[in-house]
Amino acid sequence: MTSKAVIMVGGSSRGTRFRPLALDEAKILFPIAGKPLLAHTIDAVLKIESITEILLIGFYEPSVFTEFISAFNAKMKYQRRNCSIKYLKEFKALGTAGGLYFFREEIMKGNPDNFLVIHGDIVCEFPLSEIIDFYEAKKELSKEKLDAVLFD
Repeated sequence: MTSKAVIMVGGSSRGTRFRPLALDEAKILFPIAGKPLLAHTIDAVLKIESITEILLIGFYEPSVFTEFISAFNAKMKYQRRNCSIKYLKEFKALGTAGGLYFFREEIMKGNPDNFLVIHGDIVCEFPLSEIIDFYEAKKELSKEKLDAVLFD
């Protein structure tokens, strides 16, 4: 089974309530407990062995993520983990549904068995394995096609 994770990272036109703490830093990369906010989400995603690609979708300039992505790829190579990360920049701030729709071909590329969509500025104890197990169990029991499970 192959899976993807889509992390919605917002953009520079958002996160104004986070100022003045992050005037020179993207909110999503602001350090929380010793590492960028985004790294906490990615660490939770990496607990899912089937995830082979992480897509970041947002409206930041790509250069904002260059160093982060480079460090991530080096870590994956060192750990011999088959997982890549890619940033997809929206042409304008599209919101969650707009970003997913605009990049639908990239998300579905390689025909993943499933994918997770996570808002990157949320930090919590993500029960991602349990969500996937719940989805798979419901999918097997459902007589109708089950497209999604929402975790709130």
